[in-house]
Amino acid sequence: MSNTLHVEIFETEGALVRLVGLIERRGFTIASMAMSAASNGSARVTLDLTARNGGRQIDILARQIERLFDVHAVTRPGAAAAMPDTAAIAPATTGEWRDGCPHPQ
Repeated sequence: MSNTLHVEIFETEGALVRLVGLIERRGFTIASMAMSAASNGSARVTLDLTARNGGRQIDILARQIERLFDVHAVTRPGAAAAMPDTAAIAPATTGEWRDGCPHPQ
């Protein structure tokens, strides 16, 4: 069964690699992926995912993706009520996001 996720990420070095790596490590295969850039330094990645075995849950994967460093929102089309913990507030710019972070620039 295929599942779709929309992920809002900041366009920073390594952000897409971390996203794809997490998906693969958590037992999902990417059937298709499309990325569209926004004007504020972020991008929207649309992923069609298939679980490698029946025991994988897309909701758990979505919560794990939300915890990645440069991700600020994850949504599932038609499942807004099922994911109430989706990040609702994102910083205005990439600089503001990085200023509040303890990691080196």
